[in-house]
Amino acid sequence: MRILLSLLLLASALTAAEIRTVASTGTAGSAGDGGPAKDATLSGPKGISVAPNGNVYVADTESHSVRTIEMKMGALELIADTGANGDGPQRDAANGVGDPLKCKMARLHGVFVDKDGSVFIGDSEAHRVRVVK
Repeated sequence: MRILLSLLLLASALTAAEIRTVASTGTAGSAGDGGPAKDATLSGPKGISVAPNGNVYVADTESHSVRTIEMKMGALELIADTGANGDGPQRDAANGVGDPLKCKMARLHGVFVDKDGSVFIGDSEAHRVRVVK
């Protein structure tokens, strides 16, 4: 009897679920940063992480970038990479500071946001784990 009740509760929970798109038009690309996430294009999103504040971070593999979806406003922003396949530079030669928007990456697959907001990136073909703080 308990098993039957559990199955009925599970079935009712499954029928109440819904699926919807939060980012991308479904066309491959890397456009739309700064605008509505649903109107943007992604190119091979692989890794996804939800930050403590509810924003979603996406490892957009084929555009070699990390993008974030600000869930309250529904906006998409580029936070790391140039969009070109490569490896670095880690730091700017002029001032020694690493600008995540100037660091090339190569087919990243994973992204994780820590509770302090640090974004860890699995940069696959560069054979590196990077962090944006």
